[in-house]
Amino acid sequence: APRVRGVHHAHRGLAVPPRLSATAMASPSPEKLRKIQYVRKHMLIKKVTDSVRQSSLAAVCHVGNLDVHQTRLVNRKLEGVGAQMLGTKNTLTRLGLERAGVEGLAPLLRGTTALATGPAEVPLAKALLELGKELPNFFVMGALVNGKRVLQVNDDAIGMDERARATPSPAP
Repeated sequence: APRVRGVHHAHRGLAVPPRLSATAMASPSPEKLRKIQYVRKHMLIKKVTDSVRQSSLAAVCHVGNLDVHQTRLVNRKLEGVGAQMLGTKNTLTRLGLERAGVEGLAPLLRGTTALATGPAEVPLAKALLELGKELPNFFVMGALVNGKRVLQVNDDAIGMDERARATPSPAP
């Protein structure tokens, strides 16, 4: 690639034109930072919305304090069944669920949670149950299959580390 006059950033292979200094490039204005944050948040909300709309199963999972190795294990296992785990702030997840027209999961978004979504409900449900057995801080708090609630944790059990806390929801 031809080299442009100015400061060369070897680690990125980028050249900054002489009229822009490296410090000017490194620190955007507060207004620009707000715009970036705004766009980023809306992209995450859209990702949650699209993921829920395209999935037959959506589950809110308590992920506790998973380390890097455990997080990779969760992601690999879910990718193996064509699913994904979205770890966004609860407020952004709640907004994405509302925009997707999903009711019933938003009240479960408390603490350290993530949203698992996938097109095939049986393989995803099996993978989530296996992860719950393997990882002590991972469990499903509630789930929807094709928009209908099939599982919800008792409100008084949230935050406890017992496996008997999940109960099937009454049929609507």
